[in-house]
Amino acid sequence: MKENLPDTMDNPVSSNDVTATTNRQLVERKTALRGASICRPEESKRSRRRRTHLVIYDKDPEVPYEKFEAAHRDLICSLMERQDRMNEEIFAKIVDLEYRVNELELELGQGL
Repeated sequence: MKENLPDTMDNPVSSNDVTATTNRQLVERKTALRGASICRPEESKRSRRRRTHLVIYDKDPEVPYEKFEAAHRDLICSLMERQDRMNEEIFAKIVDLEYRVNELELELGQGL
């Protein structure tokens, strides 16, 4: 069936338009006024990541990640210190209860 179709049905792009069939890349659009490009010029991932890193950790960024990071670090450290103090108190009470139970068992053993 395909052999009976005209050549224009197989390829919707006309054979006269050679650039459309051979050049299949994105076209950078430019404004009509001054021929300025609408989009940013292409750059490597490495330079984009470096620029983003510099923007994020800038001393006065639009979104203050550095300040939030310091605040979060302080919060987490204070919670961990509080948890450690609480664990020490719990372990001290457990040891105290163990000594009391041992003393009670000794008193009961001697009293019988």
